[in-house]
Amino acid sequence: MSSYPSIRIEGGLLGPDVLDQLLAAELPGQKPADFGLDGRRKLTDEIAAVFADARALWQGFQHRLQRLSGEDLATSVTRDAWVIPFLGLLGYEPHYNPRALEVDGLTFAISHRAGLPSTAGRGVGGEGDEDAPPIHIVGARQELGRGAASGRPRLAPHSLVQEYLNRTEHLWGIVTNGLTLRLLRDSTFVRRQAYVEFDLTAIMEESRFQDFAALYRLLPRTRLPRGMADAGDCLLETYYAHSVEQGGRVREHLRDGMEECIKGLAFGFLCHPKNDDLRHRLLPTPHSSPPTPFLSPEDLYRQLLRLVYRFLFLLVSEDRGLLSPDPVYRQHYGIARLRRLLENRAAFTEHDDLWQSLRVLWRVLSDEKLAAFLDLAPLNGELFTPQDLDGFTITNRDLLDAFWHLAWYRESSGSPPRRVNYAALDVEELGSVYESLLEFHPAVDSDAAGRPEFKLIFGSERKTTGSYYTPPQLVGELIHSALEPVIRDRLAARPREPEKALLSIRVCDPACGSGHFLLAAARRLGKELARLRTGEDEPAPERVREATRDVITHCIYGVDKNPLAVDLCRVALWLESHSGDKPLAFLDHRIRCGDSLVGVFDLERLRDGIPDKAFEPLEGDDKATAREWARRNREERAGQMGLFAWSPQASLDSLRRAGHELDAISDDSPEAIRRKKDLYDSIRHSPLTIRQRQACDLWTAAFFQSLKPDMPAITSGALADHLGGRRRTTMASSRCRYQALADHLGGRPIEPRLLGQASVLSMRHGFFHWPLEFPEVFADSGFDVVLSNPPWEHLELKEQEFFAVRDARIANAPTKAERSRLIRELPQTNPALHREFVEALRAFDAVRMFLGGGGRYPLTGRGRINTYAVFAELGRAAIGPGGRYGVIVPSGIATDDTTKFFFQDLVRSQALVSLYDFENRKGIFPAIDSRIKFCLLTLTHTADNAPGRAAEFVFFALDVDDLKRSEKRFTLTADEIALLNPNTGNCPIFRTQADAELTKAIYRRVPVLRREAVHGSPEANPWKLRFSQGLFNLANDSHHFRTAKELEADGYRREGNVFVSPYDRYLPLYEAKMLHQFDHR
Repeated sequence: MSSYPSIRIEGGLLGPDVLDQLLAAELPGQKPADFGLDGRRKLTDEIAAVFADARALWQGFQHRLQRLSGEDLATSVTRDAWVIPFLGLLGYEPHYNPRALEVDGLTFAISHRAGLPSTAGRGVGGEGDEDAPPIHIVGARQELGRGAASGRPRLAPHSLVQEYLNRTEHLWGIVTNGLTLRLLRDSTFVRRQAYVEFDLTAIMEESRFQDFAALYRLLPRTRLPRGMADAGDCLLETYYAHSVEQGGRVREHLRDGMEECIKGLAFGFLCHPKNDDLRHRLLPTPHSSPPTPFLSPEDLYRQLLRLVYRFLFLLVSEDRGLLSPDPVYRQHYGIARLRRLLENRAAFTEHDDLWQSLRVLWRVLSDEKLAAFLDLAPLNGELFTPQDLDGFTITNRDLLDAFWHLAWYRESSGSPPRRVNYAALDVEELGSVYESLLEFHPAVDSDAAGRPEFKLIFGSERKTTGSYYTPPQLVGELIHSALEPVIRDRLAARPREPEKALLSIRVCDPACGSGHFLLAAARRLGKELARLRTGEDEPAPERVREATRDVITHCIYGVDKNPLAVDLCRVALWLESHSGDKPLAFLDHRIRCGDSLVGVFDLERLRDGIPDKAFEPLEGDDKATAREWARRNREERAGQMGLFAWSPQASLDSLRRAGHELDAISDDSPEAIRRKKDLYDSIRHSPLTIRQRQACDLWTAAFFQSLKPDMPAITSGALADHLGGRRRTTMASSRCRYQALADHLGGRPIEPRLLGQASVLSMRHGFFHWPLEFPEVFADSGFDVVLSNPPWEHLELKEQEFFAVRDARIANAPTKAERSRLIRELPQTNPALHREFVEALRAFDAVRMFLGGGGRYPLTGRGRINTYAVFAELGRAAIGPGGRYGVIVPSGIATDDTTKFFFQDLVRSQALVSLYDFENRKGIFPAIDSRIKFCLLTLTHTADNAPGRAAEFVFFALDVDDLKRSEKRFTLTADEIALLNPNTGNCPIFRTQADAELTKAIYRRVPVLRREAVHGSPEANPWKLRFSQGLFNLANDSHHFRTAKELEADGYRREGNVFVSPYDRYLPLYEAKMLHQFDHR
């Protein structure tokens, strides 16, 4: 039960503890003097007096309201008899706006502005101020989330104020119909609706003094800014900043708590005397028979995380009131019961009844018949599917000791514990906490007594949760630039079927992590869908959640290489969309595990055979074998590829039909979920799917196979035969192997070792074949929207991280030189570890070779490859006509030499929509250096581009507010970029629009210095310039140069800055750093 039942903080606008801190006067502005009181009067007495006056006003308002006709919206009565006098008690003197406010060509019919703050206590307002915050008062019979029947104003009251705040420099505003009052803040990014709501009816009718006291301390006129100029310095903004800072601290404490919880659970399970089988499966003794099945530390860690995910899901759902209200469930089954037991030391026993009751709960949540006894909707879903760990046990003491770290935290070692309010935490915040745990490497060792000991080791410098938390304001900007245009276009194209139009939009994140972008996209689409269904501009959160569930079921796709991240993303989506009467949505076919960058993206590429680049030898390969296989592959490609009767489109069409059949099954009942899962499993294991996956695995595995004479060779001939059989053979040398693969798809078996090797490499490296994983998307030309914040890292083995769980002496070596020496000694000191290290190095080399030579990344698979660049090219390729791609990447995507071909192609094809460059000086990403520059890049499909369309740019922004500043925004067309940077094609950088326009004007007027020949255009060099590194070198060309003293000694005279003699002249030497002398400014 909430301590403030009449107050709802929606969307985390203020922290869960702010109201308590206000009442305890722990925040600024909460002393009696801050309310205009002298030292003789207590603040509590003043609040009680104001409350009495307010209730008297309320009674009069209610009497007048009852006398109105049913058609009257009660606007005048609400304003004059209740809201304006009530606000006067809080120091306001609202001033009426006789005309609608106009911003960006739009009108906002906001009724009032707040006036200047009172300086002498309640009821004494100042003069009106045109710049004061907005207050919109509507009639008591008008809902805040629904527009007026007349259609004027154009938006519902809540939406009207929110959009006005978003489009102006105002930060705070109030909207009320007298029965409910909401405090809003500027919020341009997309997440749940964010406001503080006061149920005035309940406060007044039920005399809830504590709730009114919180209102009085939060809402007086002096808490709001005087106007736009001081908006960032008002007390409300102080409370908001405090909440943001506190949220960051809570995330860090939660991360530490969850780490301790996992360790505690591992300790409890591994040490329980009944769990001999668990210990044996983790650490089999040399003389024992091999355990069946063996359980690796990674397997144990994943199961521990899934157990904690269950706790998390139930904690959030119970705190939000989404599970059963049945007292039997609350008292004997719910997770809140464990919270209560934490305060009872007698519950910390050596029995295991608490764990056994949780096992019963997992079963109840998966069985609709059992769930009905507790008034529970069965959750079903993978989250509560039985796992190995469920079959073991843990004592009450160890379970509660571990669970304490989830339920409570301490600000510091000596501070009292604070309860974690899961209802107030955004799913993204929880996701960032858990995502930070995925970088750990689990290990199980034996202690001195031979007992297994579970450890979590971080391979390098430990990151904060901020490393994994994409700031919501950045996410919101990409939602605005990439998703919202697609929503508008799709609704315009299908005006008679708007709901189907929305649910047909497909959104993907190819590096989804904990699902931050997918959550934001689902919320935005869900809100739009809820608006359509309810007819309200601001639908109730319950309706939005129901719509968001449908969006997640139909529209959301994600991929991540880390299986733990895939689990986490699914949990985040379940948390966001869980509705009390429906099971968890089936997401196995939409949130997939694999390496987005490695695998087949276009089935047509299989027809071209395996690229020759796949046969370049890597570490440990036999060079002679590599040369022989490369020769064979070239011959097979030249003589055989393209001659077989295999149709990738026919395969895709068949898989697409199966995908549409899967999508047509509802997720509204456990039985439907089971049917969906069964159908999906049958599709995955159908002969057609298996055969296509094998072909894709063969093609990709060629880059990862060991090139050794005793290994089977995966070459183009093998691939061609597998795909459907050759029509003719002209080369005897390739006949046998080529025929083997032809026979496989033609009905005769292929050499088993080839398929086995490809399958092993696929599982080891996480091959991800996009057309097979999402056939319904790729048969229809691609995704509508791709959103991502992919990894920014070079493809290199991190030695410290690798050795952290294998050899601490090497990992902790004081210098790189010392680490390298220890690694060189490994063949003698630890041959097995050396082989593992070489294999890891080879894996990274193979990935680089695939990215550079596989043909998927012709524009970014160059030089020292950075993952952000290839992800950018992947995202662009994944969108279909009418689609958009929004991504957060380093600004080097537009300015670096290694990515210039990619950017040139964006400009040439006019795919670039916008590029907003940021400096991290304000710590938008707190875990990276302040000098790092990154950008929000939005692209569109090449087929959608109009000739001459300009892209929009902002450079050197420090926060998203800078994007609103018109003087910083400028546009460039493809021709203008070519005019300014004709040779590199990189993006010109300007601080202001004026700088850009001036430079363009100069370049149009002055001829180019030198333009290289490119794309059929001849070289232009009107100045006959020659560029060369070391044109003059003071070391090698010293005989060309004389000092001033030497020239004067030889009789030269100075004329200006030139030395002359009757025979020759010496000109001054200028270095680049001296050219500022010619700057007339």
